[in-house]
Amino acid sequence: MFLFQSKYPLLKADSFSGYSDLTWRNTNSNTSNLSTYTFSSQSIGTAHARRYVIVATEILNGTLSGVTIGGVTATELAKPDDGVDAGGLYIANVPSGTTADIVVTGGSAPAACHIGWWTVNMASAVPHATVADTGTSSNFGAMSVPDNG
Repeated sequence: MFLFQSKYPLLKADSFSGYSDLTWRNTNSNTSNLSTYTFSSQSIGTAHARRYVIVATEILNGTLSGVTIGGVTATELAKPDDGVDAGGLYIANVPSGTTADIVVTGGSAPAACHIGWWTVNMASAVPHATVADTGTSSNFGAMSVPDNG
């Protein structure tokens, strides 16, 4: 089961239910020992100037350093890490195309990589709140919420 579905319930598919045009797209996995995983030609729906692609990822037995979606460097929204497996939630504005390569970059030869992704049309990807790893446990994080957030 994916990290974002089991260990980090805030990252489940229904976490973004406040957006009426949020669309769950798919999941994909690669169980090879690689430092960079490329998931080619993944469906991201209809092109739109305000289309954002949200990717949840898990790297088994490794670290996570970043994600690109259709060549666009994605912004990290959350990055839970239990010291063995690394996960993350990333977002990027990808206005063109109906498919995109999703590239996940990790450390030295992890055991596998899993991804799941959504698309949503919205004006901005500025988060209302952010979560940071406290380093004390895989089940805790520090949440920052701006005024009126």
